[in-house]
Amino acid sequence: MDVLLHLKKGVFTFDFIENKVLLNHEIFSEKIHIFNEISNWFHKDLAAYRIEKNNILKATLMVDFTASRLEGEAISRSKNVFSIAIKMKSLITTDECRYEAQKERMLYHHPRHSKTYGFE
Repeated sequence: MDVLLHLKKGVFTFDFIENKVLLNHEIFSEKIHIFNEISNWFHKDLAAYRIEKNNILKATLMVDFTASRLEGEAISRSKNVFSIAIKMKSLITTDECRYEAQKERMLYHHPRHSKTYGFE
């Protein structure tokens, strides 16, 4: 979450076949915890469903994000709450099929309490 707050705006592309992360079409070398989590989940699902990795031509997740600080009252405990608008698009391609999904979320993050709200 801190990476998104620091960058404020951009598009991440997670490539699970090439095992790389791009930010605005450039290699992003900082470690992103969620990439490892999703990548592990993806590879476990391939194994569980007995799908050969070489049958997958492309497996990406694009995350378009905009993070901003919400203005609150100076004495308010919520003065450091951030909103993060996220648009996600996943794509998995084989030689026979193409699977796509899209989701949008508005998250609210309170760094003081290390909590993020908006995940369902």
